[in-house]
Amino acid sequence: MATKKVGEEVQEPRPTVREAMRSVLAQAKLIAGADGLDRQVEWVRLMETPEVQPRAGDLMFTSGFPIKDDLSAQIRLVARIADSGGAGLVVRPLPYLRKLPPEMVTEADRLKVPLFTIPSDVQFVDLMTPLLERIINAEHWRLKRSIEIHHRFTELVLDGKGVNEICRTLADLLESAVVVEDASFPPPQGDDPPPGHAAASALRPADPAHAAGG
Repeated sequence: MATKKVGEEVQEPRPTVREAMRSVLAQAKLIAGADGLDRQVEWVRLMETPEVQPRAGDLMFTSGFPIKDDLSAQIRLVARIADSGGAGLVVRPLPYLRKLPPEMVTEADRLKVPLFTIPSDVQFVDLMTPLLERIINAEHWRLKRSIEIHHRFTELVLDGKGVNEICRTLADLLESAVVVEDASFPPPQGDDPPPGHAAASALRPADPAHAAGG
C-alpha cells in the first residue's frame, strides 16, 4: 500500500495585496502603489493611535485620525510602511482626512506601497476579519504540514531506515530530486570515489505507479 503523501490537501497560502483587492478589498479604491500589489499580507492592523508601528507584512488600516492635522506625518506614514516591509495601507478618509494629500499619493507610488481608500460607510472589521481568517488558516496548514513531516521522519529513524530511504522520502515531499554527497564532495564524473568515501547519488520522487504497487 502506498504511503499518503504529506501535504496532499490544497495549500492555502497567505494572500497577496492583489488577491485581497480582488476579494475582501473589492470595495476599496487603489489610489497609488500599483507596483507593490504582489506584497504578501502577513497580518492586518488598525492604526488609530500614534504609537502603533507598522511591521513586516502588515496591511495597515486607518481613519487617519492620529495624523489628521499633520501633513508631514501623513507622508511619513507611507515611508514607515515601506521601511518596515509592510504590505500596504487602507485609509477611510472621511471624516478626518477628507481626501488624501497629493504628496502622500506620490510617496506611495515612489515607494511602491499599495494605497487604498474605502467609503465612509465601510467598517474596518468587515474587511479585517476575513483577511485574518485567511491568514490564520494558512498558518494552520503550515503547522499541520510541519507536524506531519516531523512524524514521518521520526518514524523512518525509529524504523532504522538508512540515509537513502530518508532522502528518498525527502524527494517525495519536495517533489524534486535530492542529491546526497559526503563531506568531501563527489569525485569528478567517471572517477571512482576514494577509499572510505561514497559517491554522490541523486534520488528522485517515487513513481506513483510503482508506489501504488509496492
